[in-house]
Amino acid sequence: MDIKAKILVVDDEKIIRKLLGATLTKNGYDIDFASNGYEAISKIKSEQFDLILLDVTMPGLDGFETCRRIINIDPELPVIQVTSSTDNESLTKGFEAGALDYIRKPWQTMELLARVKNILRIKAAEKEKQIYFQTLQDDMITASVIMKMILPEWIFLDNNMLFVSDYVPSNHVGGDVFNSVKLNDNQYIVYLGDISGHGVQAALFMSAVRTTINLLIEEHKDNFHITTLMTKLNTTLSKDLFKSTDSYFTLIFGIIDFTEKTFEYVNCGHPPFIEYNIKTNEVVIHDEKGTIPIGWKANYVFDESEVGKIDLTMDKIIFLYTDGLNESIDPEGNEFGINGLTNILKHKIDDVNTVTLPFRIKQYLQDNKYKLSSDDFTLFAFQLQGNTNFVNVQPDPDRMKKMIFWIKALLKDVGSISQQCEKLILAWTNSNTLSAKVEIIIDELLNNIIEHGYKYEETARIVFEFKLVGPKLYITMWDKGIEWIPETVKYNHDNPYLFEKDLFDVSGRGLYMVLSWSEEFYRNRYSEELNETIVVLDVNR
Repeated sequence: MDIKAKILVVDDEKIIRKLLGATLTKNGYDIDFASNGYEAISKIKSEQFDLILLDVTMPGLDGFETCRRIINIDPELPVIQVTSSTDNESLTKGFEAGALDYIRKPWQTMELLARVKNILRIKAAEKEKQIYFQTLQDDMITASVIMKMILPEWIFLDNNMLFVSDYVPSNHVGGDVFNSVKLNDNQYIVYLGDISGHGVQAALFMSAVRTTINLLIEEHKDNFHITTLMTKLNTTLSKDLFKSTDSYFTLIFGIIDFTEKTFEYVNCGHPPFIEYNIKTNEVVIHDEKGTIPIGWKANYVFDESEVGKIDLTMDKIIFLYTDGLNESIDPEGNEFGINGLTNILKHKIDDVNTVTLPFRIKQYLQDNKYKLSSDDFTLFAFQLQGNTNFVNVQPDPDRMKKMIFWIKALLKDVGSISQQCEKLILAWTNSNTLSAKVEIIIDELLNNIIEHGYKYEETARIVFEFKLVGPKLYITMWDKGIEWIPETVKYNHDNPYLFEKDLFDVSGRGLYMVLSWSEEFYRNRYSEELNETIVVLDVNR
């Protein structure tokens, strides 16, 4: 059974209301009446209507002002102005007020019904379009959640490697594909690709490409050779996935070898990766090797001459990205480009580290009002690491002592993590006082991050770095929770860590203690995604 469209007839003349109502009721519409603008607005606020027939000339609140107020209440509610005026000026004022159509008095029944039917048909089509669009958006959001599940975590760390990524699709889902895969105890596979096109099609291709690459890696892991795998990948995708389309994808694919400390790679039409030395501040753009994108030639055979190799050290950060980065546009219309990236690394970011680098680059673009391109946007960095185990940590006493590790945001683990941190600092400094302070500091900060930042999101990751340089101990924590500060703690908005003292308030005392022990305390947030907490302690204090 069809639901009748409900129409509100607004006119100060009773006879006009009765005539319009009778005609519309006879033709299957549900009718209600209002004798003036105020009554009409009151009814619109309390009831649902599909259409308003609104007289233009009424005492008090005229039809033009009534129309404006109706549109302010419900911008989607269509209004047809009913007018006895023959001049175009009156019609123009009605359209400017928000009316969609008009009927002149005296009206012809056929014209009246035709205009009402047409407006209701347009409204129904618009509503159907909105429902379809919302359904599509809901599906896209669901697809985005699924994509996030198959993409790697924003940070991965083991005894040998640190991987950090930041991925922003152009519209919920996108066509960038990246991963790090452990090949064996001495090697990792790293790849970053960019599927041509955007949106759902690119996302579906991305999923298929990722699965194909991972299957080929598994198939060849006992006798791995880059050119053989690239040739097979190109043949498989050209035949099975790209055959009926003009799609292709650019790709950097490489092997990290811990024993040889090398990165051997092939660049298939992708923007060149960048090597940054955190000690010398040197930036190297690796564009010396390259070949065609995957899918351009179905029978292409990759050759050894297309394979590059670089040396890795713990001082080097290798930075991969998709062209959504270098195609970002500044307010003057200039592309960010590779030169913009090297400029940031050399001159715009102090104390570059792998964990924050992708987020600080994006923060720079946002701060300088770059319009991120409509393409997907992926930043992917990795770096060789030393030992990240707590057991038997004995760094060279003549070098800076450093450890980085990550944990899950579990409140039940806070106590044991704090105690392990205490043991680490005791082994480094032989100071019971300092190690006891570290235990309390870690316990307090972790509880705040998990409770206020992550809201007990137990799958989230929190990253720690301890660094002992001379008489200073640097404790850094990174998390992707919300920007937190306990609501019960009063603070100065100009400097949120100059807390007001209240001897009768016992809340937030843990943070007061952390601040009283700290030589320096910083809380940074990059690109509205990554929190950085830095505590600096004096070893001798």
